[in-house]
Amino acid sequence: GSGALELGGKIGHDGRLDLRGDLRRLPLDSILRPELNERLRLTGAASLEGIHVGGTKDRPEVDGLLVLEDVTVRRTYLGGARLKLEPWPNGSIHLAGKLFQGKLAVDATLALAPFSLDVRVDFRKLELDELFPEMTEAIGAHCWVTGYAIVRLDLNPKGDLRTQTELHATELVFQLDGEDPRGRPNPLIVENLDRLDLVVTDGIVRLLHPVRFSGPDATDQFQIEGQLDVSGPDKILDVIVTGQVQLSLLAFLAGRRFEDATGRSIEETRGSTRMDAHFRGAMPRPTMNGTLTLQGAALRLRGQETEVLAPSGRISVKADRAVLTALVLEVDGHRITANGAISFPAREPASIEARVAGNLAAKLLEVALPELVSGATGSAVLEEFTVRGPLSGPVVQGRVAFEQSRGFDVFLRGIRKEVVVTTGSVRMGNEGIAMRGIKGTLDEAGLRLSGDPDACSTDGFCRVALLDNWTPTRFYLRADVAGYAIQVPGILTADLNAGLVIEGNPSALSLAGEVDIVDGRYTQYVSPAKD
Repeated sequence: GSGALELGGKIGHDGRLDLRGDLRRLPLDSILRPELNERLRLTGAASLEGIHVGGTKDRPEVDGLLVLEDVTVRRTYLGGARLKLEPWPNGSIHLAGKLFQGKLAVDATLALAPFSLDVRVDFRKLELDELFPEMTEAIGAHCWVTGYAIVRLDLNPKGDLRTQTELHATELVFQLDGEDPRGRPNPLIVENLDRLDLVVTDGIVRLLHPVRFSGPDATDQFQIEGQLDVSGPDKILDVIVTGQVQLSLLAFLAGRRFEDATGRSIEETRGSTRMDAHFRGAMPRPTMNGTLTLQGAALRLRGQETEVLAPSGRISVKADRAVLTALVLEVDGHRITANGAISFPAREPASIEARVAGNLAAKLLEVALPELVSGATGSAVLEEFTVRGPLSGPVVQGRVAFEQSRGFDVFLRGIRKEVVVTTGSVRMGNEGIAMRGIKGTLDEAGLRLSGDPDACSTDGFCRVALLDNWTPTRFYLRADVAGYAIQVPGILTADLNAGLVIEGNPSALSLAGEVDIVDGRYTQYVSPAKD
């Protein structure tokens, strides 16, 4: 619809004005250009009440009241406002008042010939997620700001409208939704330490000086400087970030991607990373050049007690390549070290080349297979473990060696049995898994594991599983057990020897073999039958 205008009065021969009138409920969405209103989704109505226009045609003097009603921006209801209009020097019009339940204080000057508009808006703890609700929906972030903004509009000699905007914030706080290990709300707070001053000119948003922020741990501070160009169809970022960034903040920002990729969620983190990074390019995927250096980092997955430490390591990113240097992962006091690179050229598939070596903690099985393993201790040695080829399907090769001095103890969930591997090796790759000389104990009974005797290599490794994209398609495992004790208190004791073979495809496994009772005794008392 359209507003209703009532206007009456006199215009003198000498150009003097004496006009009075009212403008009732002009729809706000009819004022803006369609493309701008599409972004703002502005609704509501504006009225001019008790307007008096005096002065002359060259220098009119206006006073009255501007009334805004039921204003909504980006689906957020802001309410109403009343702004007083009054004459100002040099034929300008002055507007002043508070808007939207006192959240904003406006002071503006409007000149008609030539046209110009200067607006200052002061705000205190203005909640930006009320204006940008998609920010909360996308990343679970709430934000409020204290400071003021200045907007200047004028016409250049060609009649084109020029716009300049400034934002000066003494307080800019991001509150990110988070939980503590017990599931209770524990928000992460990021706030500015320096005053933030930025200008928007010709579609370029530019910080006037570097701004320091503190992360969830006040001892961690990082600095941001640069600009964002929104003048064209693509939003071009050019920002430098340096300083200490707490791992909990990075985990929050990347946590949803991690959960989507692995089906597991991060419950607790600590430590930080030193970031020296330059982000440049079109949003939302600018390129990064720089380094991330881990410092005392650690994380624990939800539902796990085992903590994975990353005491040191560096990731360097330049153009289309990320290099991993001496990344140390530690679990239960045992460390492995990873080195390598990931390449992601623009017109070719991403590829990886990495090497991992060190002592593999048995407790990693608790992290990787929590439904099967309830506890684990000890370690094994990673030998010749490499990952090479396309990132979508790299070639993985490696060997794990077990040594009696290290021990590799695993407690199986459900059957409550302890398996200890003392000697032997397991070799794995994309096509299958094989083992050689695996010996140990099953609840103190002697245990020997071996693969298919008809599928052994010249160096003694016998195949246990055929794999297709790391999914087993054929399985063969022989388990020889000597001196396994069975005891049912007060009823039965026995020592068993067994040779069992499990084989087949995963949907149709068969079990065959022999079980010998070496020694046994049935001790339950049997009462004589009564007449």
